[in-house]
Amino acid sequence: MNRMHHVLLAGLFVVGSFSEAGSVQANGGSFFGMSPIGQSLKALAQLPPVWEKKLSASDSGDACNSSRFICVMGGQAVRDNETGLVWEASPDFVNFRPQGSALLSCANRITGGRMGWRLPSLHELSSLVDPSVADSGPRLPVGHPFTNVQAHYYWTATGRSDEPGSAWGVNFREGSVVSDGKPAQHLVWCVRSAGPVTTY
Repeated sequence: MNRMHHVLLAGLFVVGSFSEAGSVQANGGSFFGMSPIGQSLKALAQLPPVWEKKLSASDSGDACNSSRFICVMGGQAVRDNETGLVWEASPDFVNFRPQGSALLSCANRITGGRMGWRLPSLHELSSLVDPSVADSGPRLPVGHPFTNVQAHYYWTATGRSDEPGSAWGVNFREGSVVSDGKPAQHLVWCVRSAGPVTTY
């Protein structure tokens, strides 16, 4: 009996199946060999690292082509090579919204001709903060390619488990994590990724 199991590698669903015999079958029916342990571990080891090292945003002299940040989608978005997340290059700096409206705003966002945007989690948004930057402006890495980022509070999709009426945000003036009541009006910075998303 050749039972098939779905394969999940580093949080990405592989379109195909893994048999007890150690082969992977793609949806089209073709097989490619893979030892159950050796080749799987090698493939995982070859995946690009994320979240584990600090990359420079100012090493190339080109804000859109540094080790950390690459401008994509015709310059309307920025890929962060530390996390693999894609951010709006120029988030809305005019419209302050309650958290519920912020969630909907990102879900409806079209940037770079693409939908699929969402409000980031607390950990995702705080990954952009550079605590070494002075707190007079947005605390982003020196040399970053973003425009219109304000030294203000931005909503995240992460609610407070101990206070259901509140949610977490990031204050880019102080580089701090803060919470506020969901009806409060704050800015929105949308993100796009291939990984698991926050359900809301």
